[in-house]
Amino acid sequence: SRIFSNLESVQNLVVALIFNGFFLFHVHVLNQLIGWKEKYADQINLWINSIGKIEHLNSLANLYFNNPEFSFPEFNKEKQFSFQEIGHPLINKQIRISNSIDLTQHPFFILTGSNMSGKSTFLRSLGVNLVLAYCGSVVCAKKADIDILPLFVSMRMSDSLADQESYFYAEVKRLKYIISNLESEQCFILLDEILRGTNSDDKRNGTIEVIKRMIKHNVIGGIATHDLEVCNTTNEYPDYLNNLCFEGQIKNNDLYFDYILKEGICKTKNATFLMKKVGIID
Repeated sequence: SRIFSNLESVQNLVVALIFNGFFLFHVHVLNQLIGWKEKYADQINLWINSIGKIEHLNSLANLYFNNPEFSFPEFNKEKQFSFQEIGHPLINKQIRISNSIDLTQHPFFILTGSNMSGKSTFLRSLGVNLVLAYCGSVVCAKKADIDILPLFVSMRMSDSLADQESYFYAEVKRLKYIISNLESEQCFILLDEILRGTNSDDKRNGTIEVIKRMIKHNVIGGIATHDLEVCNTTNEYPDYLNNLCFEGQIKNNDLYFDYILKEGICKTKNATFLMKKVGIID
């Protein structure tokens, strides 16, 4: 920085003429820069990595300082995952609703619920807290007991005009990537309403086949879906799959959600109610 500041003398015409005219000042500055590079170039990557690590640790420390109610996770080697009162760390603590889940007896869950009931937020809560735990940070949960497994998700996919990919093809590519990794090691998987880019029959059958394929690889995690028939898959694998849901209620001509995770299959539907409420249909 000091050497580069010497180059600013060129902005002063008189100084530049005198220094360069009599002493070739900028040539000497150039030689200083070359010498500095020869001496320190091989250490720059180490400096940058050290600064990055300090910023990483400082960010995690800042997260814990601002959220003292968060807890450090416990780690096991038995491929077991359980969370007590887990929530999304980006939701204000005053309105955050936390839920508990234990994947010890049933490693994979099928999550159902009406629109806006909290399915995607719950999957993201699991995913982001696992990332925080693997970084060495605290998690937004009262208690967490987890193993260290590769984490793969399929959420918020999008099509691409540049790559000439439809939404459905982007989903298929992502699922293929996930399944190819399952063949080499056990993973933690989170899938949010997959195969939305095709018709209802293909979506239902494809989702069921994806779940069965993942069961063969002893996958751990969950999938959110609006198709209630997918939940019947738990009848074939009662020791592996579990049905969970978020329910909604209509009170005083308004939609209400408690965002509490429950056992079983969702029974409420709100799509028609919402369309009537905003005046799309009668």
